Amino acid sequence: MHFKEYADVWLAEYIKVTTPKPGTIRIRKYGIDKFLSFFKEIKLKKITEEMYQAVLDDLQEQGFARSTIESIHTTGRLLFGKAVDKKLLNDNPTINAYIQREDDNIINEDEEDPQDLPKFFEVNEILHFLDIAEEKGLFMDEVIFNVLAYTGIRVGELVALKWSDNDFEKHNISINVLQSEKQYSKLHLSSTKNKKIKASHYSRS
Repeated sequence: MHFKEYADVWLAEYIKVTTPKPGTIRIRKYGIDKFLSFFKEIKLKKITEEMYQAVLDDLQEQGFARSTIESIHTTGRLLFGKAVDKKLLNDNPTINAYIQREDDNIINEDEEDPQDLPKFFEVNEILHFLDIAEEKGLFMDEVIFNVLAYTGIRVGELVALKWSDNDFEKHNISINVLQSEKQYSKLHLSSTKNKKIKASHYSRS
């Protein structure tokens, strides 16, 4: 069995058994696509630890972010781990794989490039921005940006809010779902990661 054939079977079973969120499915497909560029025409049993490690090293050399490589590696561990469970492989080629640590670059303050620094609003800037949103923004812009600024909730959580989630007396917003995917004009809602209701307090003073 070639890698591509097994990857298709694995993904279908993974979706059926774990019923992952659409975003997770997209991540797994992305990881498989990256492996296909290396293993597409190779038989599953021919993939060695050295070959798998070479994939991770190559992705790093191409400049992929560490978090992206970690996500791809997670897909690889799941995929090859299941192959071992099903007796399709004797050894898991991902078992000793690792992502090389990047050397930490020490930069003097005088050498810092302003374009590389994080961009945040100062207090006076956010207040000015909110005033502009109130004066010149589109419908609901003032409400949207005030909620984001004064509660710290995510955009996905904001768009899933209902009026019943608001406690206007205590100035609290209860958050228990978020927008996980938007596709073909359909809004998919899912529970928050820890499946608990969290409350955000808001107060502008």
